[in-house]
Amino acid sequence: MGCKRSQISFGTYPGLSLCDARAIRVEAKAKIAKGINPRPASTQKQQAARLAGEFTSHHLLEVIRRI
Repeated sequence: MGCKRSQISFGTYPGLSLCDARAIRVEAKAKIAKGINPRPASTQKQQAARLAGEFTSHHLLEVIRRI
């Protein structure tokens, strides 16, 4: 990994508890120690969550339209 510092977000409170955020931080630091960038995995998880939310919203709209 490069020398440039970067930040990574794990989520927002109250959606993510402080305890969970600390556990995720420990995992991210372990990846960094192994030379693995933890950010791409986080980005993939965020995209998957976003797609799941869009699917749910889309599905809900379809159900409402049928009524």
